[in-house]
Amino acid sequence: MFSRPVFRHLPAAVALLLLSLTVWILLPGMVVTLDDDFWYLRSVIKTIQKGRPWTDDWLTPWAASSSLISAGIFKLTGSFTLAIHLQLAAAAGFTGAALTLFLKRQNVTSLTAVSTTVLILLCPVVLFMFLMFTGVALYLACLWWCILLADKKRWILFMIPWALAIASRQSAVVWLALPGWHWLTTAWQNRSLIPRSREHKILTITLPASLLFLLLMRHVMNPTPAQQLIVGGLQGAVSSDRMWVPLGLGLTAAFVGIGITALLRIPQVFYATSPRSRKIRLCLLPFLAFAGAIALPWFSTTALNMHDCLRDDYSRLWLPALGAVLGAALALGGTLRYRPGAVLAGAASLLLISVYSGIFDYYFIEAFSFAMAAAWPSYLVTTGKPRCVPALVRRRPLSRSSHQRHPFYRHPHLARAQSHQAGFTTGSRLRNHPALRKKPPCRQNRPPGYRHDHVWLSRMAVPGLLCGQ
Repeated sequence: MFSRPVFRHLPAAVALLLLSLTVWILLPGMVVTLDDDFWYLRSVIKTIQKGRPWTDDWLTPWAASSSLISAGIFKLTGSFTLAIHLQLAAAAGFTGAALTLFLKRQNVTSLTAVSTTVLILLCPVVLFMFLMFTGVALYLACLWWCILLADKKRWILFMIPWALAIASRQSAVVWLALPGWHWLTTAWQNRSLIPRSREHKILTITLPASLLFLLLMRHVMNPTPAQQLIVGGLQGAVSSDRMWVPLGLGLTAAFVGIGITALLRIPQVFYATSPRSRKIRLCLLPFLAFAGAIALPWFSTTALNMHDCLRDDYSRLWLPALGAVLGAALALGGTLRYRPGAVLAGAASLLLISVYSGIFDYYFIEAFSFAMAAAWPSYLVTTGKPRCVPALVRRRPLSRSSHQRHPFYRHPHLARAQSHQAGFTTGSRLRNHPALRKKPPCRQNRPPGYRHDHVWLSRMAVPGLLCGQ
């Protein structure tokens, strides 16, 4: 839709402005306390008074980054209301921008990416956390920026939102599974723990640096009685039966995230599979739809802090319907290919919630986000019709009539694949073809996420090679 470089990030800018203005309009004219935000506001006041990050005695999270940002805005403007509300509106906008950019990288159209982002962030469970001043608003913005930067493999930039998140809530330590898994896979491919490539060297430096930053935050921040109480209660919660309910709620949240991704991927997956696979998916459809129709109402009745719009008479109708739609989408567009790093991070977050025995609704936004990110495949990215892509992945040769509709044929630089994936269709003939040794396109024609190790295919060589010519 937006092919020019100047319009490349326009959908993200639209999502940022739309969500920031929405949250800003919904906020009251003055700071109003609702629940736990009272203790977070006290942390901001103590940070201003002491001139350093300070955690209130009744808080378990450090809330250092959110307190410092609000204290800095207060020092500049002199308005406490502006210091609180500006951070909430900016957090909502930057969360929407990161989610939109992530969806755009997965070959989702601009309108679909912006619409999906707005619908997710305007869900009452998520929207309420942008209207109440806690560390969760900044935490969610950092979460999606970390997911986006991990998808781009920008590990140095990854550490910036991660540092802001870990200074707000200690549970962000599980996000290190994203660079940690990539470090392990790179070491396995090189058959050596000694870093050789530039990316491996960066990960070898940033991972220990992040752990040192975590130890520094623990040394700098003041211990609170609430933290000691929580740590003492965790020892008895590990072997308790209370951990199974949060685990079930987390799996339900992960089901919703995977279902949304599958709903967006139905044209790519269902219409490109074999007739036998379609029959299997259609047989699984009623079972998954029934499971989704049961899971979402159970989540709304079991999780705490749920809103009235999720427990009224109307929710008894639309919640099972939404669960059935997501279950059907999982049957039609779901796959068994998941990103291992995001799966590990989501599993670690579920483990923390289960041990903590917390069943508040916003605890499971993190599991939902990692599940949604993990369900997108990372093997190939194109900009043509998405239904043509799985034909290459299945190693099936394209016929002479079908290659005319293939996105490779219509544009000289539409497809990109990594060097070890270039021979997935025609073997060494495609990998050693002279067309692959052509000079990459100029900087203006490079799509988002272009890296030097991508192999670019020309429009004239690929259709003939794919057809066996």
